[in-house]
Amino acid sequence: MTNLFKEVFKRLFQVFIFLLPVQLGYHFWPEWAFVFGIRVDYLSPTLYLTDVLFLILFLLFLITQKAGKKAIIWGFVAISVFGAINSFSALSFQPAVYKWIKIFELFCLAALVARSKQLRAGEWIAKPLLFSLGMVALIGIAQVVKGGSLGGIVYFLGERAFSLSTPGIALTSLGGRELLRAYSIFSHPNSLAGFLGAGIILSSPLLFRAKRTLNLVLLAIILFAFVLTFSLAPAISLLVVLTILLFFRKNSAKLSKLAKGLLFLLATISIALPLIASRGRDIAKQWGESYSGRVDLAVSSGRMFSEKPLFGIGLNNFTISLPAKIVGQPFSWWLQPVHNIFLLSLSETGLTGFLVLVFLFYLALKNSSPRNKTVAAALLFILLTGFFDHYWLTLQQNQLLLAIALGLSFKNA
Repeated sequence: MTNLFKEVFKRLFQVFIFLLPVQLGYHFWPEWAFVFGIRVDYLSPTLYLTDVLFLILFLLFLITQKAGKKAIIWGFVAISVFGAINSFSALSFQPAVYKWIKIFELFCLAALVARSKQLRAGEWIAKPLLFSLGMVALIGIAQVVKGGSLGGIVYFLGERAFSLSTPGIALTSLGGRELLRAYSIFSHPNSLAGFLGAGIILSSPLLFRAKRTLNLVLLAIILFAFVLTFSLAPAISLLVVLTILLFFRKNSAKLSKLAKGLLFLLATISIALPLIASRGRDIAKQWGESYSGRVDLAVSSGRMFSEKPLFGIGLNNFTISLPAKIVGQPFSWWLQPVHNIFLLSLSETGLTGFLVLVFLFYLALKNSSPRNKTVAAALLFILLTGFFDHYWLTLQQNQLLLAIALGLSFKNA
């Protein structure tokens, strides 16, 4: 029976990886998920298909895995203690508790990847992930060609209904013509680009194995969709990471030092961002709403941190606190988290949570750099894109991929 459980576990995990980008789920809309009558997706408790699949996977893991359960228990205790302190001091208790439950789920996913002895990254993760990226990329390309959502069965994968004329939709100008940016089944082109970029890196070892032609065709499709997101930060981040790998592929020690140095540099600059942003608001206004909105959010995060510097304003409470702290326009589409994962953790969980996040990435980079440069590169990409956006800590698909990358970094550590 144990062998049967193991085989079911393997196949179900591969399905789970393939379905990582799928947003199929049921949204709940309690009163606390609204801010001034406006629905806020980040506050809505949602049960996703991937959550259900992971729950089954985790139960199978507990049945088949004999070791590693102590770490999960201690992790649960630590998250519960910090979560209780953070939630009871939050402006809104329920959103904080919901988010801490999600944090525990992500911790369990990372622990499963790290501690499952039978899990093989190439066959279990890279292979289904590559095909999943191909599916997502084709949907995004088709949307750009059509100039709107595809509808039909794609709707059940998480696609939102939109067209070129939809208010707030992400567009770009090419040759004097307005062009839709690729969304695929993600909530924004930036989060799609982040997922594709990290996915490309994690699945890259397959490009040099069997069926290389098929894999290279998939890579070309994925890269084309990546370009069609027209997301600047992920594009620059991917180029930076690939350049670092090219120069340090044979020197693990220097790669490790550089990776950890970049982590501390990004974290340090992030702390200073609210002050820098407050002095550069007038300049940012000249660059357009996209830049000025990000600057306003950075300034607001600094105000929230100064209010509760030790344990923060409460996990998942940034958008709730925003109307009282925003320096710009509170009722526009900027009713969302600050576009920087370090600032988001600093404002919502205080200096304590910020240091935990930095230390977690430090350990992950320290463990992965000498043994698995692919995972280290994926984590670097996540850090660089996380410096410019929040989706690694706020959106389901990106959160799950982050947890998997962290789990791989601690595998066999």
